[in-house]
Amino acid sequence: MSQPRSQSLDIAKALCIILMVIGHTTCPVWFYHFVYIFHMPCFFFISGMLLSDKYLTDLKSGLFHKIKGTYWPLVKWELIFALLHNVFYAMRINDEPYTLSYYAEHVPRILRMAGGELIFSGAWFMSSLCCASIGTLLFVYTLNRYKRLTSCNISGGVILLLLTAVTWHYHKLHIAWFIAEHTILATAFYLTGYLFKRQKYLQKPSLMVALVLFAIVFAISLVAQFAMLEEYGWDCALHYIPAMIGTVAVINLSGVLARTRVATPLAYIGSKTLYILVLHALSFYLVTATYQYATGNHAIDLSLHSSVMKANSWLWIPYTIAGVAIPLLLWEFRHLPIFTRLTKRKA
Repeated sequence: MSQPRSQSLDIAKALCIILMVIGHTTCPVWFYHFVYIFHMPCFFFISGMLLSDKYLTDLKSGLFHKIKGTYWPLVKWELIFALLHNVFYAMRINDEPYTLSYYAEHVPRILRMAGGELIFSGAWFMSSLCCASIGTLLFVYTLNRYKRLTSCNISGGVILLLLTAVTWHYHKLHIAWFIAEHTILATAFYLTGYLFKRQKYLQKPSLMVALVLFAIVFAISLVAQFAMLEEYGWDCALHYIPAMIGTVAVINLSGVLARTRVATPLAYIGSKTLYILVLHALSFYLVTATYQYATGNHAIDLSLHSSVMKANSWLWIPYTIAGVAIPLLLWEFRHLPIFTRLTKRKA
């Protein structure tokens, strides 16, 4: 039997998703560089820790589960945002409308993960998570089948992935647009998470360890800036170490917070990260509209969204609150008893 889901991992996901929302606002630059070192790698790492060993002998179910949990949500939300594209254009969120002929070309691109709606900023993460989860599952399944599933071989897989990421920029194989340095790095972090779970690391969380590790990452962020989507060459390998330091810090902090009163609300946020990932950018526009109305601009112009964010640095706080709270409110609204009953009737 698989082990029950750890509440501390949901808390870790909550911390990372909140940091992601903050990173997408006009937060202080020093904080931006700090969180971008580890907040997305930590997501992939946690996903690796949650990889069930039951799929080591049931590859078909494992692949189905990973596709259902990563590929399908990505395609579903891309299609929804594509269908709403012209609505967002009328609201002056998007720059150009879609025509029927463009839809005919765009929908197949979405199905092969080559689409991309501007309002869905988390699409790259979902495609990378899909590739990382499937790649890791195939790798550990193969090792297990040939009785080679050891920590040494798993670590070798991580090293091989890092070397591949380093050389990818110079010897690219044009398999698909979403196979890039960040995808390979995502798989390395995912596989590392599985390794940590297998070895039962991080069993004794410590606040002091978390604070010391965060301090190290912060010191690194003052002299080097890392971001998964912007790296190639040796930066990929150099990023791995501080990213793992920050990730271990998050896991330690979440383990400590799991014993406090904030555990339940944080775990709740962590269990809804997909909705926050998908809807947080759209929620930002509500803050922009509210700000424009409050400052006397009753003819709300959402095309000024970027300039409003940049001109009012303090707005990162309401942007963050809205980016987390509005998706959660929409989730609760969607799961009201009346909607649940309607869904059951259709089924």
